[in-house]
Amino acid sequence: MGGQQVNETTPAVKNDQALGCPNPRRSLAIYAHYDAKNEVKRYVVFFLRCLREWCDRIAFVSTSPLPPAELDKVRPFCAETFLTENLGYDFSM
Repeated sequence: MGGQQVNETTPAVKNDQALGCPNPRRSLAIYAHYDAKNEVKRYVVFFLRCLREWCDRIAFVSTSPLPPAELDKVRPFCAETFLTENLGYDFSM
């Protein structure tokens, strides 16, 4: 992917803006993703849907070269989506 960044405003963020949510303590979650088959699994979509109820914004970062159809699965829940090469250190859980 060569550090390609996909950064789009999604419906979840547009709804927040339309409602004018003046929350001074806005929260951001960063979801780090990797899948050897370049897929977004159902459990990831489920987790993001649930996380969206608790966070104002979610940034989805994947080191897998996801095709557009796979990336479309997370867009309803994520304010931003990023694709990057898998270089350096990994995240840990």
